Amino acid sequence: MTDHRPQTFWRSIKFLAPARSIRYLQRNLNRGEPSILASYALIGAVIAFGGAGYMLDRYVDSSPWFLIAGLLLGICAGFYNLVKTTWRL
Repeated sequence: MTDHRPQTFWRSIKFLAPARSIRYLQRNLNRGEPSILASYALIGAVIAFGGAGYMLDRYVDSSPWFLIAGLLLGICAGFYNLVKTTWRL
């Protein structure tokens, strides 16, 4: 059995916006997809490297230096990925 939810969803909002507007919105979302994914990768890199630094701090029982280093490394890696993706567009 196939799932027809997306088709029924678009049919249900058809009265809210004309089909041309929906196609325009979908085209813009597809065009912006790499930038959106890169921004999520920025957030993910900061969380992942910051979490790794925090865990390393707890394991070594040190000051928050590994946490700070992990956050800085995550910010650098995330921004590198963001700049690389946006310059490619």
